[in-house]
Amino acid sequence: MKKHIIGALVVLAGLSGCSHKPDCCGPLPPPPLPLPDMAERVARVGTLASAVVDTVHFATDRSELSDDAKDIIFRQAQWLIRYPDATVTIDGHADARASDSYNYALGIRRARAVKDYMVKAGVEDERVTVVSSGEVDPVAYGRDTVSLSLNRRAVTKER
Repeated sequence: MKKHIIGALVVLAGLSGCSHKPDCCGPLPPPPLPLPDMAERVARVGTLASAVVDTVHFATDRSELSDDAKDIIFRQAQWLIRYPDATVTIDGHADARASDSYNYALGIRRARAVKDYMVKAGVEDERVTVVSSGEVDPVAYGRDTVSLSLNRRAVTKER
């Protein structure tokens, strides 16, 4: 039994001695590469839709921007500022609960709200056009709350 304890101590002493030898364990791996910042990722991707979120959503019968929408639009504006030759069209949409003419006008108000915020963020007015699809081009079919909310949106598309 005494031999086993002494043998274990010798092995432990030998292992702990490894830390005193500079190259016993091999070189340390290189540090991880830093993550690219948002601007570098956008430069590699190159298109608006693949670089940032292209859709913002609205409350029922409203065209005011939420804080989340403002954050998305600000990122879109940063992309447009980085690529001064790019132009976009903002397409406003509505759910199908009102008349066609009302939903068309609501889509225009939503698209203009997005454009106005982009322009305030530094994008030139002439680079952004607005259109409305009203209720014509839904992304979700149905009369449930989720479907209706998904259709109340403005989508920014590169031209």
